[in-house]
Amino acid sequence: MKTAHTPWMPALLVILAPLILFAPVYLAGQALFWGTPLLQFGPWWHGAWRTLADGHLPLWNTLLGMGAPLLANYQSALLYPPTWVYLLLDQLGGPRLMAWGMAPLSALHLAWAGLGMALIARRLGLGPLAQAVAGLAFGLSAYLVSRTWFFSINVTAAWLPWVIACLTPDLRVAGGSLWTRRRFLALSVCLALQLLAGHAQTTWYTVLLAGLWAGFWGAAGLDDAKGGTAGKAQSHSLAQRLRGVGTAWAWLAGAGLLAAGIAAAQLLPTAEYLSQSQRAAAVEYEFAMNYSFWPWRLLTLLAPGMFGSPASGDYWGFGAFWEDAIYIGLLPLLLALGTLLGSLRRLDPGAPVRQKLLRRWLPWFLAALIAMALLLALGKNTPVFPWLYHNLPTFAMFQAPTRWMIWAEFSLALLAGLGAERLRRPQGWGLYWARLATMGAAAVMLGAGLAWASMGEVSPSFIRATALLGLFGVVTGVLWLAAPTASDLGIAPPVGSAVTLEQAAAAPAANGKPSRRLLQFKPPPPPKPRPADKPYPLAAWGWAVGLFVALDLLVAGWGLNPGGPLKLYDRAPGSKWVLMDAGEGRLFFPPYQQDWLQYVYFLRFASFHPQLDWLGMRWALLPNSNMLEYPVPSANNFDPLKPGRYADWLEMLAQATPAVHAQLLDRMAVGVLETLDRSQPHGVRFTRRPEQQVVRWVPCAVAADGAAQARALVLGGTVDFRQTVILEGQGGAACETLAPGALTPDSLTPGPSPGGRGGVSGDVRADRSNPNRIEIQVQSEDPGWVVIAQVWYPGWRASLDGQPVALQRADYLFQAVPVPAGAHSLVLEYRPLSFYLGLLASLLALGAAASRLIVSYNPTGQE
Repeated sequence: MKTAHTPWMPALLVILAPLILFAPVYLAGQALFWGTPLLQFGPWWHGAWRTLADGHLPLWNTLLGMGAPLLANYQSALLYPPTWVYLLLDQLGGPRLMAWGMAPLSALHLAWAGLGMALIARRLGLGPLAQAVAGLAFGLSAYLVSRTWFFSINVTAAWLPWVIACLTPDLRVAGGSLWTRRRFLALSVCLALQLLAGHAQTTWYTVLLAGLWAGFWGAAGLDDAKGGTAGKAQSHSLAQRLRGVGTAWAWLAGAGLLAAGIAAAQLLPTAEYLSQSQRAAAVEYEFAMNYSFWPWRLLTLLAPGMFGSPASGDYWGFGAFWEDAIYIGLLPLLLALGTLLGSLRRLDPGAPVRQKLLRRWLPWFLAALIAMALLLALGKNTPVFPWLYHNLPTFAMFQAPTRWMIWAEFSLALLAGLGAERLRRPQGWGLYWARLATMGAAAVMLGAGLAWASMGEVSPSFIRATALLGLFGVVTGVLWLAAPTASDLGIAPPVGSAVTLEQAAAAPAANGKPSRRLLQFKPPPPPKPRPADKPYPLAAWGWAVGLFVALDLLVAGWGLNPGGPLKLYDRAPGSKWVLMDAGEGRLFFPPYQQDWLQYVYFLRFASFHPQLDWLGMRWALLPNSNMLEYPVPSANNFDPLKPGRYADWLEMLAQATPAVHAQLLDRMAVGVLETLDRSQPHGVRFTRRPEQQVVRWVPCAVAADGAAQARALVLGGTVDFRQTVILEGQGGAACETLAPGALTPDSLTPGPSPGGRGGVSGDVRADRSNPNRIEIQVQSEDPGWVVIAQVWYPGWRASLDGQPVALQRADYLFQAVPVPAGAHSLVLEYRPLSFYLGLLASLLALGAAASRLIVSYNPTGQE
């Protein structure tokens, strides 16, 4: 007898579909490049591998923003194991091969997300078709596909269903318990990998969802050991349910602590960086409300291209296309809605617990998650999120409230799986209306298709989207009308229950081919028994449903992750000349000009098609692409986290007068200034500035009483940085301690005439080949200060002639060390205690997890 499906259907569809989606990129020998792959992730990973290949840990990045942490930069995800694949590819074939690997690895993460969703459906007792529908609806959802080029979101979200799967009881069997040692370890590992994947916002939403999910199953009062999931409903007191919730949350908290311990080598440096960053307190209100969900985008649940798409170059909706993308497929959406409507039907009071869970309690819980997600995602469009921002912790931590919609995507995908398990051909007048709706969809398809064809390229996006909606609506209607029914199976289902596809595969079918039903516009006659040797063709129908869902989502996601030539990751054409002109200094591109070039000419939100050749981005050395082949040190920084004073320094540049602006550029050791110039072939001009030194010697210091006074002195323009350094809370050797308003050029004690390299009467020679270490040889006739144009940051330590010496804040942002007269050896080394403590904690946590795994190992497979 034919079967409805094969057990490997979910894995086959869920794995192959993402690989097909990205095939035009990796099979054509191209690389993902639009946005963050070229400007963030690729440079980070290439820079990390280059540092490792030189024999150093990738802790500090000297090529961005006058120095910044690299490993502590959370989104670089250098300790996430799949990231090591990129490092290996870089070793084998350089940045080109590393960039080529981005597409297949991203596809595999989408597949991993889908497989996790399919596992949840399987543990709930759903069949392979339902598993495939749920896995495809989540793994290929617009939420994930449209954000794939933002790798940290892509890989972090891929672990969400696996975390939830570890908290999901297996309803297929009776006996055992959800809270087992193996489940605990599996949950800890999944949470640890998600913590290492690099996107704190998605991880936080996952943890909150996991808490609600664990609480739901704890309150359900299941007792697998007594067969509660398969037997009759058992009554549980409120105290018992609360105890179950407490047990679930305690179990989750324990696993979370172990996961945090495993990931401590990443989390502790990141926590230190966050405390020093521009997000140390809370993100500003306008920034937090950026990308609030646009309510009209709910229409894209039916037609994803309703407002156009950057893939077709005609997106005209509010905000960014990818932030509000929520499409999960037309058929999965209808199945999800059907599940919610079905949950309102009356159930037999004596129905088994499993049936009550899947048909009523779980759908209602998922509906509540969808409502919560939508309410929060609307952000500033309702008074709810603004109130939460001002009154509850964590709501002021992140931007883009629309990302709460990941809860809705998860819930809709699981509801779709529940609906696929009970998908049946409508009966009676329901069948009449289903046929009428199918024919209506055909009419919509033809009408919109004709309008699309007649208007050509200038047709509005909603006409094209409506035509595709009609087409997929017709196919959905055909599949629905061809679905099996109880009469097809010769089974009379009990009241309030449904025949599963497993029952369908084992039961005889009734008369009638699916093709004969499509044009019958009246209630069907009573079914006639069908010979057992002519079973209902469930195998073909099940595969048709799975393939249609995959095709629908592939069409919706096609082109949302454009590929580009591998030479985008090659050496920038003009980098050699920029390096020669900069000398020991840095390149700097004024941020407002950089943003204009980056977001107006290249990374336009409305279209993936640039106004200039893509190679212009490499010619312009937009940060962070300056870290790629033939790296150019840049005073710019495109990292999501930046040292707080560095971000403020850029604000100071925008406020400064022209004279002070030039002084600040000197202090930053800017040797080449990049500016917009339409007369140039690539729209930018590189202007050489006077020779600059990152390390210099000065004889004079001025004390500032704290950061505010130091900032005022820097902006005042009265300090000659060639001879003077501003120290916070420290006295000067040759200059008096003065208030900002009293400081004038005449008030400074004049020093000797300029003489030695980098200072007045001191000679400084620095070796900066190791990004974590600066070795400086100082020769001076008088005591003074060695000033390093590098951002002051915790973890940097100084030693003079082998003895520890204080590393002081200089000129508001930088570093300085007092040096006596004579010849001395000064060493600055970046040894962050946060990393080494975190590494120790990670090793201890891994050891504890391994020991628990060994203790829990049981060859019999029994707990």
